[in-house]
Amino acid sequence: MVSRDYLLQEVRKRRFGRRRKWQGKRWLAAGAAFVLLATVFYLNTRVSPAELERRKLVMNEKLKLVHGVLRNQVFEIDVHDMPVLLPLFRKFESYQKLFVEGLDMGDYDESCGSAFRDATSPKLDFNETFYREKEYQLHYYNINRTGELASPVCDREAPLGCCFNCHLPRGGCCLCEYDGKARVADLLEGQKHLQVRSTTARGFKLAPVYGKPLAKLYGKLMRKLGCTVKGKAWSRLLAVKNLSYFPPGGFLMWHTNRFDNNAVSFRVYLYSVDKDGLSYLKYVHRKDQTLKKMLDFHGAVRIFTNTMRDGHGEESFLWHTAASEGAHRMSVGFEIYPEQIVSILDSCELCWEKFLNI
Repeated sequence: MVSRDYLLQEVRKRRFGRRRKWQGKRWLAAGAAFVLLATVFYLNTRVSPAELERRKLVMNEKLKLVHGVLRNQVFEIDVHDMPVLLPLFRKFESYQKLFVEGLDMGDYDESCGSAFRDATSPKLDFNETFYREKEYQLHYYNINRTGELASPVCDREAPLGCCFNCHLPRGGCCLCEYDGKARVADLLEGQKHLQVRSTTARGFKLAPVYGKPLAKLYGKLMRKLGCTVKGKAWSRLLAVKNLSYFPPGGFLMWHTNRFDNNAVSFRVYLYSVDKDGLSYLKYVHRKDQTLKKMLDFHGAVRIFTNTMRDGHGEESFLWHTAASEGAHRMSVGFEIYPEQIVSILDSCELCWEKFLNI
């Protein structure tokens, strides 16, 4: 005779078996549905070879437009008209809290007054030979790109930087000597976020800790815009080219940046000022060789290239300068590939129209 316990055990086995079979069928059905949906999605989103070729041709045409427009001039737009840049700008503009009220750079230096006058002159009358040689000396020879120097010209890692720890005769390491009636060392003692790091400017750079969050946000932006470079190329792209602060009287000498390209010569810059119209960027229009003055405003975005090659491979360079006569001016710049310039222009309404009508 079969025991009651045995019968109960057999019933349980059969129930479990039926449940397992049902669950297996359910998972099989779900898997089949997933495969079907994936197939439909693939068929609907698959890009045909012809479409890929069309997109490539469109991109090539847009790249030609970018090169053609930026060959001679600087493109400017309000960051609010280019929303993809707003997360980066919001973080950047928060650094206005670092402005030092009442500061005038003329109090801290007299040695480069003539260069400041060249930067602020309404005429295109600067000595190009002088500034070409000065840029070569400070941005090429002094950092031993020629391999001729047996030892560094200065201690760049010193607390006050190269300009205050120079091993060369007067004027050999930096454009400005900071020989004014007020001492920069006293100012920096109470302003740890400021550093004198530029050899070609009368002004300050922000400490590296302020550049890192901006580089991270810029990296996210570049990925969003389709940039796929990796490794060293990616690191070079994220390097902050310039995070500078010019109080009134601050300026950057006439220069070309021909020695300062990590990956590409194209740049995107953001500007944060406390007063619109009292500081500016000036440059020489490559085609007609006229002086162009772009007044700064809070939220300005500028895109340009410092180096262009003609059809014969000959290089030309963008002569430019920047100065503040009455504003606290902060700028940050990054290198950018032309393909991402196209993506930025594609991302916002009317951007291409503005770009092609500057």
